[in-house]
Amino acid sequence: MFNKNNKEIGSRISQLRKEKGITQQELAWKLQMTITCLSRYEQGHRMPRMDTIDKIAKIFNVDLNYFLDYSNSNCKKTQDERNNDKETMIAEILMLLSNSSKTIIADTKKHIELLIFKEQMDKKVI
Repeated sequence: MFNKNNKEIGSRISQLRKEKGITQQELAWKLQMTITCLSRYEQGHRMPRMDTIDKIAKIFNVDLNYFLDYSNSNCKKTQDERNNDKETMIAEILMLLSNSSKTIIADTKKHIELLIFKEQMDKKVI
């Protein structure tokens, strides 16, 4: 299926790959996929899965939103910038959970609630 979003994501993958001087073969190897599959992504003929987009973002050290925010092509952030951006972290968590089971989502919610409680308790001690 060919659509505007596929083409935009593919264009950004290709641009980053070329900027870093990486061949399609090298990137395909890092992603554990065929060159044909990567080529289809870059040409916009196929949409990569979220976990693949996440891997690509990590390889090129850019924010996941660089591929998902079609209105802002300049949102290439480093890992440190990403770590300090709460909204980005929340978006990344939501993307990871979007394909997860209800059990994983419920367990994640409980874990987050526990971490928030622990942080609040630590603040009271100080």
